[in-house]
Amino acid sequence: MKIRTWWGYSYAVELDLGRQFGVSVLQAIQAELAWRGSLLRGSESHSSLETLRKATGERLPRILLIFDEFQVLFARNDKLGTVAAEALETLIRQGRGFGIHVLLGSQSLAGLDALGTHVPQLLPVRILLPAADSDVFKVLGEGNTEGAALTTAGEGILNTAGGVTTLQVSFDSDLDPRTVAAAISVLSASGVTLPSTAVYNPDTRTATVTIANAPSGTLTLNIATTLADFEGQTLASSFMTKIQASS
Repeated sequence: MKIRTWWGYSYAVELDLGRQFGVSVLQAIQAELAWRGSLLRGSESHSSLETLRKATGERLPRILLIFDEFQVLFARNDKLGTVAAEALETLIRQGRGFGIHVLLGSQSLAGLDALGTHVPQLLPVRILLPAADSDVFKVLGEGNTEGAALTTAGEGILNTAGGVTTLQVSFDSDLDPRTVAAAISVLSASGVTLPSTAVYNPDTRTATVTIANAPSGTLTLNIATTLADFEGQTLASSFMTKIQASS
């Protein structure tokens, strides 16, 4: 399957064609992400998707992956589930910087055996309809009881920061967007790596770091030496700083 043959507004529509086809769709979009990354390496302009379009002459339309009942693909912790989980996490972590976006829908978040619990938490915008308490906490964040107010079908809650702490990190040079997400991590006071995602805005040279279900107290922001600028130069040494999170 290839993605760069555009027609209309939809490229692939899957209607219960099986887990293998679902994996092939994820892998095709992942290949498109890698191709757009290769354009970045060969372009003199690195500031945004729009300037990359102008510099390369490529259309680079935005891609929206709409994945309803996505939990079916990850219900079994087998080879297909593992491959799909790796592809989906890559798209969520890196896709936005290259115009690739993900919308997941499900009646329940239970039984995601092949998908790490941190992956859904990487999606900052959530919409909750009436659901079981276990799903409410997964969508809105532990301890968030607002879901109890949903009593009628059709009611919902839009949450743009469910149980998360958001940080802004500024840089003094243009970065290679592909290196940002993997280079930034947040540790708890006990040294445990917390589920987080980092989205780089090349126009402002800032990264927005979102920490899912951050504990209150002192956290550590770590930037690894794998972070690189658009010329491929990496940090000489890692950077760490303390931050305060409140519940």
